[in-house]
Amino acid sequence: MNNKNIDLNDVFILSVPLGEKPYFARLESPILGFDELRRGQMQLSEPCLFKIWKGRRLCDFIGNGALLVVASHVVELWKTSCFTGFMTYPAIVLDRKGQVLPGDYYVIGITGRAGTLDRANMKIEPNGIILPGASPDMLRFHPEQWDGSDFFMLEDVDFSLVTRRVIDVMKLNKITGWMTMPIMGLHPFAKF
Repeated sequence: MNNKNIDLNDVFILSVPLGEKPYFARLESPILGFDELRRGQMQLSEPCLFKIWKGRRLCDFIGNGALLVVASHVVELWKTSCFTGFMTYPAIVLDRKGQVLPGDYYVIGITGRAGTLDRANMKIEPNGIILPGASPDMLRFHPEQWDGSDFFMLEDVDFSLVTRRVIDVMKLNKITGWMTMPIMGLHPFAKF
């Protein structure tokens, strides 16, 4: 999407399921500036190293908690779909025995931006903390501050946000190991 205004009903949080089935990996590389990595603001001299520590199934997304780790064919799909607002960092993923998983993997840095939370039109807890799993109504932002990217983040919240177009393409191509939740309404996460 390249228009400079977006309907908030077409914005979703992109994450990975926390269940026991998909693989979950721990970051083994000593990285300073974790937030800069997530936001695509870091230069790395070597690949990020991850090691699987739970799960039973290899999916297109590998869980990590904060970072999006995806198989190379997912990145190629995003590129051929002309999605914007992300960059990649090479990743090496080890299984529980320390063997490299087959295929190429990448950490996704989100470079797209959409300003800050619209605190005037949100329900905020008295302590001001916004936690993962909080009401989707808590992620309102000013659509006119969106830079037009398909992948984006707010300056003051660490959720990875995507447009409906990204969700539709991933569903159509049966990409596995991810979940999403619209930022508007009270819908639960949908897992894929």
